[in-house]
Amino acid sequence: MWGEKPKKRETIFDEQHYTFLGKGVDFKGTAQFEGTVRIDGRFEGEMHTNDTIIIGEHAIIKGNISGNVVVSGGKVQGNITAHHRVQLFNPAVVIGDIRTPNFSMEEGVCFQGLCDMGLTNLEQLDLTRQETNTVSNGTESKKFEKHGKQTEGKNWEATHLAQR
Repeated sequence: MWGEKPKKRETIFDEQHYTFLGKGVDFKGTAQFEGTVRIDGRFEGEMHTNDTIIIGEHAIIKGNISGNVVVSGGKVQGNITAHHRVQLFNPAVVIGDIRTPNFSMEEGVCFQGLCDMGLTNLEQLDLTRQETNTVSNGTESKKFEKHGKQTEGKNWEATHLAQR
């Protein structure tokens, strides 16, 4: 009791940067965050982070947002730029343009604007998919030539068996 040392409190986020603007908080201006940000209040201006922005169901954002990942269930009037992905969940409302390589939207979301996923032609789509497959497999794709036909990496056996 008297001689006991106070116990350290464990945090949920293990020393990661996490910012929370709760319900009832109004912010106007430009904000640059480090780490994950969750907004449940009102925000007007520009918001930037190098990590994830989570926009809660009760949040109202008027302004531009940029981050690595943007996940929203709230209301956004402005442009969203995400370097990795944007996910919109019901009852989200977005009035503005979205620029991201990966975009998903749940049924019931209201989206008014343009979505730019960075592609300018179909050849670029094929290259992007090949790069994604190479990264997801964790190995580089190597070309093999068997029986006068060229095939990619591990798929040679499946291609060879299908030709029989």
